[in-house]
Amino acid sequence: MLEIGPDGRYLGMTNALSAKNLARVQPGMSREELLRMLGRPGSEQALRRAGEVVLTWRVRTADGANTTEMFNVHLGPDRRVRRTSRSADPERIMGG
Repeated sequence: MLEIGPDGRYLGMTNALSAKNLARVQPGMSREELLRMLGRPGSEQALRRAGEVVLTWRVRTADGANTTEMFNVHLGPDRRVRRTSRSADPERIMGG
């Protein structure tokens, strides 16, 4: 994620999807706070029966290996974080 100052000058770049930043996602955060912190998700899916919307980002695995997994954030009807989960990267499963 790029950081731009009020004067329009480049201030630096950070990895918004680092393990440290992902750990900052907490229940009760608003959707807007979440998107400011992590950026746009790779996908968004409505789970009507569960009453949730799940936003998903592809991230590096926590074990430090050069592999990826999916970081999922479950939002309730109030558009606030209920919980997070991780799942296998479908590209890895299909040999991509």
